Amino acid sequence: MFKHHSALGLATALRPVQPVTLLRPHAAKRAARFFAEKFPGKSLYAVKANPSPDLLRVLWDAGVTHYDVASLGEVRLVAETLPEAVLCFMHPVKAEEAIAEAYFDYGVKTFSLDTLEELEKIVRATSKDGVAATDLNLLVRLQVNNEHAKTQPRRQVRRAGRGREGSALRGAPGVRRARHLLPCGEPGHVACSLR
Repeated sequence: MFKHHSALGLATALRPVQPVTLLRPHAAKRAARFFAEKFPGKSLYAVKANPSPDLLRVLWDAGVTHYDVASLGEVRLVAETLPEAVLCFMHPVKAEEAIAEAYFDYGVKTFSLDTLEELEKIVRATSKDGVAATDLNLLVRLQVNNEHAKTQPRRQVRRAGRGREGSALRGAPGVRRARHLLPCGEPGHVACSLR
């Protein structure tokens, strides 16, 4: 491994033709600690942004305890790297087998969804002997009215709250209003809790 004091120093010395990864663990730790101390809620690190086990450990040491995982590979990686981490399976469409493995093998309890079909899939995948799980934390992605916003979020192909899926989801058994609405990672979406 090479050590350089800046990206420019590396580029000048190595003149790389292939992409290179620059590791700045002190800067990552400082930024994560600052955010964790100042943000009043729980923050999730999106593992897909940089799945480096070294970075995950730096973030953990800085106080980031919750991780947004979007694939079974990310679930496995974080569970193996940080066994005490809280994993949140935030991809809105997941394979039933991936949900089951994440729940039963890795203890994932938090899942996101935006359709009734995804809700039914999560319930099936986390049920045991025909009994539905009671320890799930489900985050529903909702499209909110933004007609008065100064900027418009990117348009979603499938929007919760519109059409058959959204109508059915609003009346689904077990759906209740969240006490607090939390950002769910997608512009224009908020999360609500299901129990």
